[in-house]
Amino acid sequence: MDKFMANFNRRDLLKYSLITGGAALALQGEDGGSGGSGGSGGSSSGGGSVVKGSTLTSSTGQTSPPMTQWVDELPVVQILQPLEISEPGEVDNCYFDAAGNPCPFDVLETKNRDWWAKNKAASYPLVDGLAHQRYNEFPTQKWYQMDLKETPWYFHSTLKTMGKPALMFAYCGNDHVGTVPGPMIQAYYGEPINVRFNNLLPANHVGFGVPETATHLHNMHSPCESDGYPGDYVSPANYRDQHYPMIRAGYNNSPLTNGDYRESLGTLWYHDHRFNFTSQNVYKGMFGFFNAFDEYDCNDETGTKYPNTNLRMPSGKYDIMMGFNDPQFDSAGNIFFNVFDTDGHLGDRIAVNGKITPFLNVERRKYRFRFLDAGPSRWYQLWLSSGAPKAGVNSWQQMQLVANDGNLLENPVPVDSVTIGVANRMDVVVDFSNYNDGDTAYLVNRLEQVSGRGPTYNVMDPGVPVVKFIVHGTVPAYDPSMPWLKQARPASGVTMRPLPRPSATELATAVQRTFDFGRANGGWTVNGKLADISAPTISPKQGTCEIWSLKNSSGSWSHPVHIHFEEFQILDRNGVPPKPFEVSRKDVLQLGPNETVRCFFRFRDLQGHYVMHCHNVVHEDHAMMIRWDIVK
Repeated sequence: MDKFMANFNRRDLLKYSLITGGAALALQGEDGGSGGSGGSGGSSSGGGSVVKGSTLTSSTGQTSPPMTQWVDELPVVQILQPLEISEPGEVDNCYFDAAGNPCPFDVLETKNRDWWAKNKAASYPLVDGLAHQRYNEFPTQKWYQMDLKETPWYFHSTLKTMGKPALMFAYCGNDHVGTVPGPMIQAYYGEPINVRFNNLLPANHVGFGVPETATHLHNMHSPCESDGYPGDYVSPANYRDQHYPMIRAGYNNSPLTNGDYRESLGTLWYHDHRFNFTSQNVYKGMFGFFNAFDEYDCNDETGTKYPNTNLRMPSGKYDIMMGFNDPQFDSAGNIFFNVFDTDGHLGDRIAVNGKITPFLNVERRKYRFRFLDAGPSRWYQLWLSSGAPKAGVNSWQQMQLVANDGNLLENPVPVDSVTIGVANRMDVVVDFSNYNDGDTAYLVNRLEQVSGRGPTYNVMDPGVPVVKFIVHGTVPAYDPSMPWLKQARPASGVTMRPLPRPSATELATAVQRTFDFGRANGGWTVNGKLADISAPTISPKQGTCEIWSLKNSSGSWSHPVHIHFEEFQILDRNGVPPKPFEVSRKDVLQLGPNETVRCFFRFRDLQGHYVMHCHNVVHEDHAMMIRWDIVK
């Protein structure tokens, strides 16, 4: 694809009359499906049927080369280390400019104005002359930097043998080498951080993806100027400093406890959010994990930290990130993306942490697995099979769901499977202590999906294995994690994190709004309109509550709807209270065909503009987005 075509999405091409009659044909047959959302956990298939299947449907018309399973080990996501600050105004590390030359990391410039603020400050009301809201209240304690580079990446050893690296856009670790996914930040509430995103992508890039970036930390309680707003993108050879105060929602009402402890987030992720090109850039590798810890979920299974509150979740090498996406390769091994398919991308391979069908060696003890659907369009229903899955054989093992969209539940929920739409995160605990040395288990995707519009909600039998676990140990391993699992529940009935449920007064006084997710004028719409982020669609007032009814009247597509900044709680789905695995704070709603879901929000602490959009990022790029502003 030539450079000109790569820098336009389908909506732009329609606008400039570069596509004619074929576009109309592509929009035929929008209805006629059936089914309903299976939710984000549990054993329900959401109204679908069990169907024979062990392969993936591709939306591209391409067929990837054969690749031998279980050859590559699951990559462990590297942890990004903070820069070493020796004295105010100096940093021992440095970042690099577009030519690869070292540059000083100027703390004082960052504190007052970064490159972005110098160029776009007029878009934001500065507070105390600073580009970052409330910076004087939450001055940076730790400084990080991530370069963004074009990076050759091998999804499988077969592709390496063929000499076919995928040329990806990647976030870099402390060694300035790009990886897919990028490095993970481990942050702690009460320790504000600054992350410099240094754009070293080539300005003359050719192919899908654009070298302009707007990194969104999904779904941190962040000021809007550090949220990765889609229109605030940075061009190559420039950097952007984003300040994360690491406060919990409700800070204004509870400053002594750094906000409401019930509002702490855990498993987050960051990704590019460049307006109109999010799908291409994220598919090209621009995503990574971000874990936040507090006095309950504190990255210490021994109980040494915060002994009175520590939940002692599996930690260290027993806390494993798994980011799922579905690359497509042509028969020659080149990575492929169809920029003209507005329904969504489906590849015929599943990569986990950037590797296709990897294996993981595990000990005989509990592990925490943090699942992320990194998109762009495929949904997953993940089951655990004892031994290789076989059609008609019930080899499925239960897991304990402990967190939904990064939010710890009140109590673990035993589930046979977890369903994740794009951008959903689900944390499960799996206990391998009853396995024997040399036993195997498999993580299997069983959700049928035949187009980018969403899953059929049928369950494949036996499904598509995506990770192989190989168990080691003649006896169970030492395991100090989660000792309370074997104890009676406390009188409160809550063993993990209480849910800050809405009060009767909040429900009675909440502003009511409705948003209908649909299709019109060649694009995906909200309330019948294509995206326009130059002005807000709504403006909730700071300190108020609202109830949003999210509606999908179609019979054939599903939308994982993401609302930035504030978490929500599901009040009901088609008038029915949420299932146990959805009794949680959330930031991505699985909105299935013919569903209306009511969600409760509180708007607090910060002001500015944010967005709501479908996180099938192909739908997002083709206009399924609104801007909303928090105002005084």
